[in-house]
Amino acid sequence: MTSSLPLAAIFFARGETVDDVLAAAAETLAAEGLVVAGTVQAVGAAEEGCCGPMLVRDLSDGTVTVISQDLGKLATGCRLDGGALAEVAVRLDAALDRGADVLVVNRFGKAEGEGGGLRSVIERAVADGLPVVLAVRADHAAVWDAFHAGTATTLPADAAAVVRWCREAMAAPRAA
Repeated sequence: MTSSLPLAAIFFARGETVDDVLAAAAETLAAEGLVVAGTVQAVGAAEEGCCGPMLVRDLSDGTVTVISQDLGKLATGCRLDGGALAEVAVRLDAALDRGADVLVVNRFGKAEGEGGGLRSVIERAVADGLPVVLAVRADHAAVWDAFHAGTATTLPADAAAVVRWCREAMAAPRAA
């Protein structure tokens, strides 16, 4: 599927991961000499009965940031740490300031759907004409669809397909 914006998503179900796909694609693009900005997610070691911390690794410099709060074993609410995510957004903006060829974002989720999270970084990269590829959990499809309004491409969870799409998006003429 083609789109009018250099914006693409890989959908995944709860419990699945696509971060290895995003990381492999970013590594390939960087090995080709492209400047890749963005994040990939990992989960830290879990204690018995608890979820492990959510971590993101900055693709520009390797910085790992914990983006979750420890709410305790009985907690059922969202454990995303908005302050930590805001710090990641500042670092990604700085990476875009230094110059990037492509932006990879580990998730477009509830925070981005509500206007927060890494949404401003995604919007900036799209406005600058940079290819943006990200992951969207299937239960966030409606907020993703509202965000891109039919202008995004859906990609399979395959690093080669992501790399191919990024190359095509960079070669496409930019909208004036």
